[in-house]
Amino acid sequence: MKIHTFELFCLIVEKGSISSAAREAYLTQPSVTKSVRDLEEEFGCLLFNRQQGRITLTEAGKQLYPHARAIVSEFYNSKEAVLFIQQHTQSKLRIGASYTLGEYVLPQIISSYKQEYQGELQLQILNTPDILDLLHADELDLAFVEGEVEGDDFTKEPIATDEIVVIAAPTHPLATHRSIMIDDLSPHHLISREEASGTRRIVEQHLPERKKTRLSPYIELSTTQAVKSAVLSGIGYAFVSRLVVEQEIGHGAFVHVPIVDLTIHRTLWAVKKHKRFEKPSVASFLAETKKQLAAHK
Repeated sequence: MKIHTFELFCLIVEKGSISSAAREAYLTQPSVTKSVRDLEEEFGCLLFNRQQGRITLTEAGKQLYPHARAIVSEFYNSKEAVLFIQQHTQSKLRIGASYTLGEYVLPQIISSYKQEYQGELQLQILNTPDILDLLHADELDLAFVEGEVEGDDFTKEPIATDEIVVIAAPTHPLATHRSIMIDDLSPHHLISREEASGTRRIVEQHLPERKKTRLSPYIELSTTQAVKSAVLSGIGYAFVSRLVVEQEIGHGAFVHVPIVDLTIHRTLWAVKKHKRFEKPSVASFLAETKKQLAAHK
């Protein structure tokens, strides 16, 4: 059975029709239909239900799809591994990262990495759940996230520890305190990320139950940069990663307001999907990341 047959099967599933898969693959519809029949003959069962011009997966097809996708993915990974040994070349490295890591940590690491490795590199920045979904779907080679990582097909490795801190503008009333109790936050406006944010989730997990409603967001914003801008205006305070405000705190743009009865640390993870063959660039980029983070300590 040719790899191309499995590719076409996956393409039909993902595009939703044989005609769409044929256009995507630059093939005729009869040739794609023949590939499906060859695959069904190989497995001795129907893989698609065909009704009124529409196709849906049979139970056998549903079972086959994740295996077919893995077969195709591993085939190309193995080709790349061999090609790297023979020609010292490699294809695009696809990295995903949550916002904190993608916007504030990885750019410098990517810059250092590209000085030695000339292969193409792509970075996608999304919330942690979305990044893990892309990794699960084999649309990423490596992910960097904070927060929970669940799934039997993932391997995760801690690469750093981050602290979530409260910041305020120098003109804000909170900035006059050397430290506060968590109750002292209640009269002030909380500037927060959206509910899917990893930072927001871990803060809410650490807050006592009685405080979660009392510290409900005054404003919800979709990026860390927007949160920082709002805090800088003096409208309120925010919980943010120390990694993203360390320089601004040092320069006096923000004031770190320590909370005596609340400390929040979180692990930053490098996450991969279990694969028999792995792009050599994944290992080299991960090694560069560890080196840069170790030097930052």
